[in-house]
This record gives sequence, structure tokens and C-alpha cells, in this order.
Amino acid sequence: KNNQYVLELSGEIIEYINIEKSSINGIEKFDELFALYILSKYKGFGFGKMLVNKSKKDLRKWDIIKC
Repeated sequence: KNNQYVLELSGEIIEYINIEKSSINGIEKFDELFALYILSKYKGFGFGKMLVNKSKKDLRKWDIIKC
């Protein structure tokens, strides 16, 4: 499983996040957040938290996290 999300504001991509199930043998019940990019001028507005929370919903569906 692998998901990518982008956050767009007024036609401009301002943030990107990528999550997936771990591909390492023996730790399949772990997830990887291996990309989180945000344009500097949009830092501090809570956009990163918004995409991380969206990602957590997917991880719950995959039965990776319980929170």
C-alpha cells in the first residue's frame, strides 16, 4: 500500500506527503512516512498537520495504527 497526497491552494501545489506500509521483512506492521514537503511561505499554518492526519486515516484502514 502506498498513498501520496498533495495540497493545492489557488492552483499552486503547496505541500506533498507520501506514506506506505513498510517493505522491510519482519516489520510489516509499521508504516513509513518518507516524504513531507511544504513551501516555506506556507509553514506554520497547520497544513502539514492536516495531511499527516489524513495519512493517519489511511493507516487506520490498513490496520497499521490504532490511534
